[in-house]
This record gives sequence, C-alpha cells and structure tokens, in this order.
Amino acid sequence: MSILKAQHISKRLGKVQVLADVSLELVTGRSHALLGKSGSGKTTLARILSSLDKADSGDMKIEKDKRVVLVQQDFVIWPSLTVRENVALGVTPGVNKKEIANIVLDSLSKVRLDGLAERKAGELSYGQQQRVALARALVSGADVLILDEPFAHLDPQGRRAIWRELAFSFGESGVTSLWITHNPADAFPVADMVFCLEDGKIIQQGIPADIYLHPVNRSIAEFSGRLNILEYEDWKELGLSPPDSVKNGQSVGIRPESLTLVSDESGLWLGSDTNESFAGLGYSYSIPLKQGRECLVTMLDRIDSDKRYRLKFSGMLCWQDK
Repeated sequence: MSILKAQHISKRLGKVQVLADVSLELVTGRSHALLGKSGSGKTTLARILSSLDKADSGDMKIEKDKRVVLVQQDFVIWPSLTVRENVALGVTPGVNKKEIANIVLDSLSKVRLDGLAERKAGELSYGQQQRVALARALVSGADVLILDEPFAHLDPQGRRAIWRELAFSFGESGVTSLWITHNPADAFPVADMVFCLEDGKIIQQGIPADIYLHPVNRSIAEFSGRLNILEYEDWKELGLSPPDSVKNGQSVGIRPESLTLVSDESGLWLGSDTNESFAGLGYSYSIPLKQGRECLVTMLDRIDSDKRYRLKFSGMLCWQDK
C-alpha cells in the first residue's frame, strides 16, 4: 500500500526544465532511495514531495492524516541551545516533559549523539550538527521522512553505518523513508526500492540488484558501480570470445566481478603494466587496453606475478549497445 503517490510531476525553474513527468510511489513502512547525479533534480523533487514547493503540473496524494518531513542538507540549528534542547524543539506539542526526555535521548542514540546531549550545538562539528537536525526530525512523529544527503559531510564508513542503523530503526517503527543521494554505495545497502533520476526524469526503478545488474542504459550502468566498457576488438586482445549476442561494432558493459583470472601457462602475461589494488574483500586488477583504457578484474585471492593467467568470463553482460 502506498503512503505517498506522485504522478506526472513537472517543474521549471526559469528556462530550465528541472523535472519532467516524474511518477513514483512510496510504499508504507519501506525504505526507498532517489539516486542521481548533481543537477538531476533530486532536491527539487524532494521539496515538492514534502509540500515545501509546488509542482507546475502533476498530482500528489498523501495518505490521510500522514505527515511528511524533509531533512535538508541546509539544516537549521540554534547554536546557543544544547543538543538536547535543539532536538526537543521538534517534539509534537502536548507531549509531557518526561516523555519528551525519553524521546529525545532515544533519537540522539540513533544518530550517535547520546553522549553530547548537554553540549552547545554551536560547539559541534558540521557533521554533528547535521545529525542534530536529523534527530529533531526523528522526534517529530513523521510518517514519511525524506532525507536529502543527510550525512554528506561524514566520512563514508560512518555515513553508511548510520544509514544502516536508521534504515533498520525506520523499518522497526514503520516509518517510510526516502533517502536522496548521488552515491549508489550509500543507497543500495538500505533501499528496498531505488528510483534513478536523470535530467529530471526517472529512467529506471527497481530493487538495488536490478539497477546494478540490469541498468537500462550506459549512463546508469556507469553511475551505479565500477564498469568495464569493452569494444568488439577488446575481446580478442583479452583472449576472450564475445557472446553470440555481441556483434562487430557493439560496445558492452561488464562488471569487474564477472571476470576472473585463471592460472594458465598459455594465458596473458600481466607484467608490470597491470595495476593491483586491495579492495577490502579481495584484490582489483587493472589490465591495460588500447587508447589508454583498462579492464578491471576483481579477485578474492592475490595473483602470482610469476605466473601467466587467462581471463574467464561469467557470461553476464551488464549493459549492451543497441
């Protein structure tokens, strides 16, 4: 069941068509992500969905008596007030003082600020202040939270850890969320549904795996993760046979994990031109191609520089020229 439904939303700012015929639905209690590059229209759409701005055309329906709250990058805090006082300002009127105290401490815990409740907000770092603004949104009793790059100023590891914790908390409490970001690595772990916005249009929506493995065009393929673009002649250079579906002159996209290196005395001599980098759960190898391009391969185990290898392709194409 959808708690918020937007249909055919369009918006022009001056001479620029920022949004063009955008439609999406937020499912009650689920986590969603709006993914797009800078300038794609994400923030404009967020402001319309939260009723801060009006669309030029289109229709938006919100389930009766449900509240939508937007947490913006350009947040507001009161520097002379404590963290606890800043957050308490967001609590719905009519709640008694004891309940307010518990609600505020719970929200501060969720954004990892529980030890800073009595600090002046103006003494915090920018990233911590951003979390104060989010904690204030959490206590508002919102049914739908739209979060526009809420932790843009945190380091990637800290940002993704908080995203995961909050997404779990939202799911437990039945809050519907829409996470807005330009970074697929932030969105994919927490989203049940991803909307890809490009030039003011949603050009693909689906579960994260579908966006990553079956992007609808080259732009989404490149944006959603590391990608090898192979021209037809590259297959022979890499010692591979192209799939039957690939014709001369066609470019294809292949994820690095769809390739692996297998020890073979008649295979490639990778040599010093092949770059190795540690990738957390394995190793990434960059095999040079013509015209300064490269082919990336992800391996769980490190290869032996004294051995020859051949490439093995899983058969999974991520994207293919029409």
